[in-house]
Amino acid sequence: MMKNLIKNWIGLILFSFTIQAIAKDTITVQVKTDEKTAAALGFTVEGKKSGARGKSYSGKGPANKVYIFGYRKNSAFGPDILCGSQKLAKDSIVTLVTSGDHCSIEID
Repeated sequence: MMKNLIKNWIGLILFSFTIQAIAKDTITVQVKTDEKTAAALGFTVEGKKSGARGKSYSGKGPANKVYIFGYRKNSAFGPDILCGSQKLAKDSIVTLVTSGDHCSIEID
């Protein structure tokens, strides 16, 4: 009985350390824009697309990876407009800025 109790406590402690290690490798990325023609926006990281309709989106992803940012023009099924990429190591707010036909990113 005591042996099982000790095993359960050790398992619980190891599990909590594992969860904390995974949480440290995850960051929150907020993407926003004032572009009038943007119908949806988001980012791609490690081949996985994340985004939503509207002018802002907040998602989670791995730290220390390259994120590619962009939006869809005129409708959720419209053409992809790429705005730039950046390696992110911490929680970030990324603003998509459009000037004429050129789109760029600003990171806070």
